[in-house]
Amino acid sequence: LKTRNHSPLLKMPGGTAKTTPHSDKPAPGERSHPPCRESEEGEQGRAIHLANGKIFFAIVPSDQRAIISLIRSRPDLFFCSNWAPEEYGNHVATKAPHPSFVREFCEYIRNLRDNPRVAPRPLVFYQTSDHSIDVAAAAVLMGAYLVVEEGLLPEVAAARLERSEILAHIPFQVLLSRLEDVGKRVVRGLFPIAEDTEAVPHPAAGGAIMQ
Repeated sequence: LKTRNHSPLLKMPGGTAKTTPHSDKPAPGERSHPPCRESEEGEQGRAIHLANGKIFFAIVPSDQRAIISLIRSRPDLFFCSNWAPEEYGNHVATKAPHPSFVREFCEYIRNLRDNPRVAPRPLVFYQTSDHSIDVAAAAVLMGAYLVVEEGLLPEVAAARLERSEILAHIPFQVLLSRLEDVGKRVVRGLFPIAEDTEAVPHPAAGGAIMQ
């Protein structure tokens, strides 16, 4: 895992940075294709199921035209992405995300999940493949969502993300360590927490625990 300078946020149609609402719906009687499928494109051709047949994670090509084409070709899915992986990416190799950051990300996913315009369709959180640390950060954040919002044990959440296309960007033990740190905070009742609470390095896992 390497750090890198922040790059400009991906701009989607309508000027919204890295957030992709999709209002089109399949026509009545139109067959809906499953979002999780294998393809010849490998890591960029599969959405990974995470929870309840409604939450998926996908790694997509970095070309903006390819992303727009993908979104338009699947009106039965709701694609979304935001600033969080890029913000956390420079820290994913050394520590777990701060609880206030996890809370904000979970709120973002939860609000979309519960939005009546989105609810009929599976939600696919996508991350572009051009920066490996952003993919790693997105995997940790989606795993944190599973632990905090869906109540999964860290090892179960990590197992759902244990796919070759994700492990190409983050070692499984690093992913598991970050989610274990998130799980410790859940056990300690640290969601929600005060915004000014500071994290300190965890001596065993190399992540972060709360003072």
